[in-house]
Amino acid sequence: MIWVEGARRGENRSNWEMQMRRIRQPVSFIACGLLIGSMGCSMSTIAHAQEANPADDSDGIVVTARKREETLTSVPASIDVVTPAAIETKGITNTSDLIGRLPGLSTSSDINSPGRDFLSLVIRGVGANAGGGDPAAPVFVDGIYQPRLGFDTRYLDVERVEVLKGPQGALFGRNTEAGAIAVNFRRPGPDTQVRLFAEADSLFSFRSQASVSGGLAEGVYAGASFDVSTTDGYLKNAVIPALSGQDGTISADRARSYQGRVSMVLKPSDRFEAYLTADMQEWRGQTGLPGVPSGCHCYRVNSDYQIEGVNRNRGLTASLTWHGEAVDIVSLNGYRKLDSKLPFDFDGGGDRGPNRHDYRNAQEFYSTELRVESSDGSAPLQWMTGFYAFRDKVQSRRSYDLRDFDDMGIGIPTTGLTIDHQDVDLTKEGWAAFGQASYSPTDRLEITLGARYGHEKVK
Repeated sequence: MIWVEGARRGENRSNWEMQMRRIRQPVSFIACGLLIGSMGCSMSTIAHAQEANPADDSDGIVVTARKREETLTSVPASIDVVTPAAIETKGITNTSDLIGRLPGLSTSSDINSPGRDFLSLVIRGVGANAGGGDPAAPVFVDGIYQPRLGFDTRYLDVERVEVLKGPQGALFGRNTEAGAIAVNFRRPGPDTQVRLFAEADSLFSFRSQASVSGGLAEGVYAGASFDVSTTDGYLKNAVIPALSGQDGTISADRARSYQGRVSMVLKPSDRFEAYLTADMQEWRGQTGLPGVPSGCHCYRVNSDYQIEGVNRNRGLTASLTWHGEAVDIVSLNGYRKLDSKLPFDFDGGGDRGPNRHDYRNAQEFYSTELRVESSDGSAPLQWMTGFYAFRDKVQSRRSYDLRDFDDMGIGIPTTGLTIDHQDVDLTKEGWAAFGQASYSPTDRLEITLGARYGHEKVK
């Protein structure tokens, strides 16, 4: 096992089989990942790690579930931690890949509008939002809230993923009734690290990754990484070729994605550190749904309308930390811009005419957080207080063409129904003040009090 299960303070962890820590590898060794035989290199790496750290246990896992670094066993909360080793060996590429691998984690979707824009994370049965609004189980990347359309950022050079179960409102804030997923990327450091990876699979599926990081000057470290993947998918469409008098099929769910990320750490002194990132991601493909005939146990899609969907995700972040004698001051700032296009065949049939549904989204999100917190992590009293503000702007444009759709299955004739514009312009602004303190009179007892006050307005 390479999953790490959270537990309350003092619980026994004798059932662990393996724990992985991040491994710094020489450039010459990691370069073998470029070959198709890179799996053998990865297996050797894991074996080497086990031999080098045979006595590792839960005390070696460091998490930031309470916005400060502490060992997993000292956090009185239910947490699942996904290590870099699990991400590599299990082929986990994004948050959706955790579904079915972690207990209590699933997704909910709006069946009337299938596609990537209508997925919401669900933790322990809480989190569904069929209306397409904010989820109750959001994703945070390097501590910064991700808007709804950007929750499925690809795991490129990820250091650790923490799945926090249960309400997290005091420290993480809005929309965390079900929990939160915290994705932490690896920060560049002074040591040069290079990782190259390529794989090929069935269905004409290919994927390649590369990352490099290291020191540029004293106190200046930088990193860059990219990920490219493509697949023809497993769903086939015979209707569209037949409409033009051709035989055969075309792919109904082919997809390709591109992601790039650059990061920089500026550390001019022991007291100040700046962590800056910029990233972009684009996905193009067909959703392939609706249209799979029920009960036929086949992978044929009956659809006469198939246009490529597009999702774009771009962001900038700046994390600034000042270390003082008694307190630390942390500033987290993020900007994200997302847009998507989701066209599909509304009825999924090949003999009813256009019946098109086109849905387009654009979202811009700004957030800033300022925290003042205790700097001595070993003191019995740990505290923090802070201020948070955000602005979220969403524009959605939806249109229907149901000229030949006679019955929606509920006995209501819709012949001739066309909706050119069903538009929503939504702006949310808000702020919050929060604080939390933990006191540990003994190693086995901790008393924690936290509170948060938020104000939000929607236009």
